[in-house]
Amino acid sequence: MIPIYLIVAGCFHVVGEILSIIQFCRKTPEDTEAQEIYTNHITCIISTLNCFNLAWFIAGCVFIYRAKEYVQFTDKNAPNFCHEILYMFAFWITNSSFVIVGVLICFAGCIGCIAVCGRGE
Repeated sequence: MIPIYLIVAGCFHVVGEILSIIQFCRKTPEDTEAQEIYTNHITCIISTLNCFNLAWFIAGCVFIYRAKEYVQFTDKNAPNFCHEILYMFAFWITNSSFVIVGVLICFAGCIGCIAVCGRGE
């Protein structure tokens, strides 16, 4: 299940990024109403893809962390076999995502504290 998770996640992220690039490249200062409707449709599609990516990430966390205890790296005929490099890649990509989010939350909290403390002057 982990290879499927990685393939689907990668494909949907690529599609989302391509749509974002298309949306960015098509924006002009003198957007007509038709172009604005087109941009709104792309924004809606990108938002839907982002929601799917979030749900798929959560599902991937379940796949990866649930398999950690019983994943088999040596017996290729075992039903719970997964290539070790593939599993470790998925595991550490997931872990690094959580670390990055944690660091960003701490950073935002520090900026918020600085902003609040700076108002007193």
